[in-house]
Amino acid sequence: LRPAAPAALAVVATDLKSLAADLAAAIAHLQGGTRPLPPGVRFGKAVPAQSPPVAFLFPGQGAQYLNMGREAALYLPEIREALELADRVLAEAFRAPLSTRILPASAFDPDTEAAQTAELTDTRVAQPAIGTLALGYLRLAERLGLEAVASAGHSYGEYAALMAAGVLDPADFLRLSAV
Repeated sequence: LRPAAPAALAVVATDLKSLAADLAAAIAHLQGGTRPLPPGVRFGKAVPAQSPPVAFLFPGQGAQYLNMGREAALYLPEIREALELADRVLAEAFRAPLSTRILPASAFDPDTEAAQTAELTDTRVAQPAIGTLALGYLRLAERLGLEAVASAGHSYGEYAALMAAGVLDPADFLRLSAV
């Protein structure tokens, strides 16, 4: 299955079972099968010699929601490390660790969930929460070798863009976010 020239295969799947089916269909197609590829599978031989330029765009306030980044934090050290850094750097700014506001204990009634949401949407919490995840995902992008030619942000996201551009170090960025 090794192509003589560069090729790209993209698969969008909703679960492991559909991923397995789509990969099997792609392999059959690449081995000369006549069935068309499923809708969530794209194959292309026109792969550019160089990767196109990448820019990072960071969201502003309003992008926050309870448990944002939860699954990523389970599997990606960069996300966990950003949460841990924020908890250390902002320990004096909050009565409880910031991570407990982003990833609160399970709410078993609407009132508790509403209170958790209200706390996270408070500007004093929302901005450092969004910034913490921006830092984690930026570190993940760096580990994956993605280099941005530009960074930009919407509203509060401009601070994250400054951090991504190296103007602010991560600890100062988090402190500024909390202010």
